[in-house]
Amino acid sequence: MTLSYTARADSDIRTVAQTRPGDWKPLSVKAYRTDGAVVVDGTITLYVVEKAKKKMMTRILLTVAIVGLLGAFGAAAALMLATDWLTPWWGWKPLPDRTAPTHQTFEPEYRGFAALATQALVEERARIGAPSLSAAVVLEDSLVWAGTAGWARVDPPEPATTKTVYRIGSTSKAVTATAMARLVASRQLDLDAPIERYVETVPNPQWASLTPRQLASHTAGLPGYAENRDFPGVWQTIRLARSFGGVEEALSVFDGTQLLFEPGAGFHYSSFDTTVNAWVMASITGHRYPMLLRELVLHPLGLIDTGVERAGDLPDTIASFYRVAGGRVRPWRDVDLSLKWPGGGLLSTSTDLARLGSAWLDESFLPASLREDFWTPVRLVSGEVNEQSYAMGWRVNRSRRIELDGGPVREVHHGGVSKGAMSWLVVYPDLELVVAININARAESFGDFAAAETRLTRLVIAHMLQPEPAP
Repeated sequence: MTLSYTARADSDIRTVAQTRPGDWKPLSVKAYRTDGAVVVDGTITLYVVEKAKKKMMTRILLTVAIVGLLGAFGAAAALMLATDWLTPWWGWKPLPDRTAPTHQTFEPEYRGFAALATQALVEERARIGAPSLSAAVVLEDSLVWAGTAGWARVDPPEPATTKTVYRIGSTSKAVTATAMARLVASRQLDLDAPIERYVETVPNPQWASLTPRQLASHTAGLPGYAENRDFPGVWQTIRLARSFGGVEEALSVFDGTQLLFEPGAGFHYSSFDTTVNAWVMASITGHRYPMLLRELVLHPLGLIDTGVERAGDLPDTIASFYRVAGGRVRPWRDVDLSLKWPGGGLLSTSTDLARLGSAWLDESFLPASLREDFWTPVRLVSGEVNEQSYAMGWRVNRSRRIELDGGPVREVHHGGVSKGAMSWLVVYPDLELVVAININARAESFGDFAAAETRLTRLVIAHMLQPEPAP
């Protein structure tokens, strides 16, 4: 049924309204006199009031929606700023004018090489666009040269030196593998025994049968950061704001997730593998990871500038870390890397890293047979070598960049990308040569950064083929 009414002549409503049941609330229509002297019509009053209410509600809802959208946008922007997904436009500064490079030549017969290497360092730093570039070279068990170019800190400007400490990212895996090899050498750890032999309880039943070899070669099946389905842990790896007391506590970041494949059947690179191995080593030695690293590796080799990065307890010589773009830099946000110490949270210098790489060639430190076991790319159960030619804590292949006597040379290496830093450590066993480089920024690509090592290595080989005359 359709109900009609006519507005009063002096009303603000000048039209005839057609009101259908269901369109509005039930209407109460009272009688009115036909002479128009008195009009008592609840319909008109109700219509106007309801219209006003609807307008008001529309405005309120629109305001709430706008505020909600702005709030969501602000929260998303804050999240991106807090998790490296968004680089703000403010806070960028130009790099200071070039500073004089620093270098140390430890062998007199390498003075000519040192001059060329130092100049190369200056040019490579400018090409990469990083605040600073650090490098060191060990040849035949002797540190022959170390140098830096650029700035450890931009504001206020502070030149980098050979004692400047850098984040080394996943190069930490090679350091942890060194501690692991020492435990194997002392017969405290069996590479092929299930880890349940060494720990009291395993937080994830799927881990019980995993072996140190599978973990060190990333063939255990553990997920990486992107594949982790332990969602509270995912947030921790994104935010990097919580301090973890040790590697056992860091297991909580991923102990609720499932293996990606049957152990040994596939390859998946993951820092979680290294964390589990470090936990096993801590259980064997009775020491926390930082202490076992000092006892097994750092003290024996005299690596006084290497260790875990502890938020709030940083060495005075640590560099500041930056984003770079178009000749300008912006400090990286503060992060806590304690959840990834063994596989991505160590600090070091190029000199310490080069010495560590050289120690693998010293049979008094590690037996040759054990070294070759650690430096042999691991095969899957199918018999195929894994896709990254990954051994245990190192990648091993024939160099496509460095040739000698017309052929590629064997190289054993690990690189790292951290928050505002890159690291690269390469051992050339056949040449008894080790080169390490570090920067306190992220280059456009890792290859751009690693090219600096290639240039330095070619200079070393040229010197080896044409030695300088004795002074």
